[in-house]
Parts: sequence; structure tokens; C-alpha cells
Amino acid sequence: MYVARTLSSFFATLFCISFSHTAVATSLNLLVLTHDKQVAENIGVSFVPKFTLPEPYSNTPPQPQIMDQQNTQFVPHILMAQKGAPISFPNSDSVQHHVYSFSEAKTFELKLYKDQKPEPLPFENEGTVTLGCNIHDWMLGYVFVVDTPFFGKTNQSGLITIELPKGEYEIAIHSPLLQKTDLNFKQTLQVTNQGKQSMSITLSDPLLPGLDEFNDVDEFDAY
Repeated sequence: MYVARTLSSFFATLFCISFSHTAVATSLNLLVLTHDKQVAENIGVSFVPKFTLPEPYSNTPPQPQIMDQQNTQFVPHILMAQKGAPISFPNSDSVQHHVYSFSEAKTFELKLYKDQKPEPLPFENEGTVTLGCNIHDWMLGYVFVVDTPFFGKTNQSGLITIELPKGEYEIAIHSPLLQKTDLNFKQTLQVTNQGKQSMSITLSDPLLPGLDEFNDVDEFDAY
């Protein structure tokens, strides 16, 4: 009886250790730099696993996302979302918006009134979705739909920190400011340890000019 209990305890402990091992993740710090070694802010990064994900990652549904309209701008300007994620388009402005996209990955249109809360739209196809507004034609936003639960955007220091389970990944970068070589950027990452890991990416080409000059459009508030 004692031997049976001991073996039972041993296998129970072994199971717990094995399960814990699959759930443990490594904290990756990734730095993205421009072609001239300056920090690259607001760059989307995705990490596509080249292996079968363990639980709980494998059975977690895509997280809902929000693309708001504030001061006649899309907020955030760049949104990352997992394939299949529902995305909400609230209107926080006091004016009407008519959001649309003709992108292959998602074609839709939404008439949005003040304080309206429309039903979220599922984004079921991987790819880039360019957003516009039929009423305010200077409004421009982007949704990058990726086939992975591991993604994010660089902060003001060009950094992204993300928890990744052990394994091999393909890294891709996403931004409307990318051109030429960087549009097809791919790099392999091997997450091997159960602690912290660091790496950097340097873009090959200059980033295209941004839309910062449109951030303070207030003369159109009556529309």
C-alpha cells in the first residue's frame, strides 16, 4: 500500500512538473531600430510559432480589440489583432463617422453616430486592413491581422516585451511606413531558456513620412 501511494505521489508530482514546464514562458525584450540606428516607435511585431502551441495558448480564443474614433482620428492609428478577433468601432466623437475598408483581408462599412456602440466585427482573414472615413477623408487607420496570439507594438523607446513559450518563431514587422525590403522582413527566433532573452532588429530602408501633421485637426469639428 505504501509503495502504491509513493508511486501515485511520484507520478502526480511528475505530471505537475511537466504541465508547469509547458506553461512557463520566456520574457523577450525586442528592440527595433531604424536604418540609421534610431529607435523605431509604433512598429507592429508578430511572432508566429513554428510548433504546436501548448495549453493554455492553444485553446485561448483571440482577444477582442478596439479601434476608436477620437478628435476625427482613428485611435490607435495602428492596431494589431489576432486572426479571428472581434474588433469594436466605438465613436467617441460628437460627430458622425462612416468607417469603411476596401481591403482584401476585410471589406466593410459602418455608419457610426455619437455614443453609438455597434456590434464588433470579426476579422477572419490574415493581412493588412486599411481604414478610412467617407465623411472625414483625412482619417486613416490600419489593422494588421496576424495568425498568432503573440504580437505587439514598440513603445517610445523602440522596445516590445512579450512572454513566449519555448520554441521556434518567425518574426514579422508591420507598419504603413515600411518600404521595399522591410515589407517582406522575416527572421527566425529560437526561444530556448526559461527566463529573459533579448534581441534587436534594424530596418533596411528609411521609414516613410508619418501623418503627424494631421493629429491636431480641429477646424473640422462641425462636420
